Amino acid sequence: MCAEAMKKSNLLCLLLVYLQQVTMVFTVSDEGPERDSSADSGSLNLCISVVKTSGFNTIPEYIQKNTLNDVTIFHYDSDMDSKMPCPDWINSTAARREWNYMQFQTDRISYHITQGFESAVQQFNRTGSLADRNIYQARGCCVLYPNGTSASSLTHTFNGKDFIGFDFDRKTFVAPVHEAVVYKHQRETRSSLFNVLHFFGTQCVQNIQLFKTAPAILERKVPEVRIFQQKKRAGSVTVTCHV
Repeated sequence: MCAEAMKKSNLLCLLLVYLQQVTMVFTVSDEGPERDSSADSGSLNLCISVVKTSGFNTIPEYIQKNTLNDVTIFHYDSDMDSKMPCPDWINSTAARREWNYMQFQTDRISYHITQGFESAVQQFNRTGSLADRNIYQARGCCVLYPNGTSASSLTHTFNGKDFIGFDFDRKTFVAPVHEAVVYKHQRETRSSLFNVLHFFGTQCVQNIQLFKTAPAILERKVPEVRIFQQKKRAGSVTVTCHV
């Protein structure tokens, strides 16, 4: 019982850490709040962070956030009635077309993340009594450097451990664990590979050009800081998360 309680607590800790990242909550330190170093170097870093869970009733099962240099530009979760509407600062036809494409892409991302989640649950045998709490995370980023060059990364994890990634040099998915091979084969269709390469090679940089004019980016406000403190209860297992 104690071991099972510890496993559940570790998963909850992992989820809290990830939600801290995707909601841009910063931890106070002597040096001040953490920041994306690309914001200081002149680079622009666009990231799509996704988390899909089961067994956590207090949060949506699916959450997606698109951020540029740690500023949230787009948010969607499974509890929302509709996707985030086009903001007022997007006022050109081309920009609105990009925004509509991003909303369409949300459905595609959700489909692939759900596919990966279900595959991981099956391959790791997280069914039956072990199916109560699972966390699938994905993060894809592209960086536009001041000299005009760019770089991309894409990783998926399951319950805090590497599950699958994408090698942009070899243009193929990489399965670091045997349990990810099935999902790797599912994603290696011609259309799936094209979509990944097109987005991170072209669309992502176009989105950076679009989002860099957002008022929140231009104003460069100091990130919001929150401190969470969990009270100890008799008989409970306390897990400390360091970020």
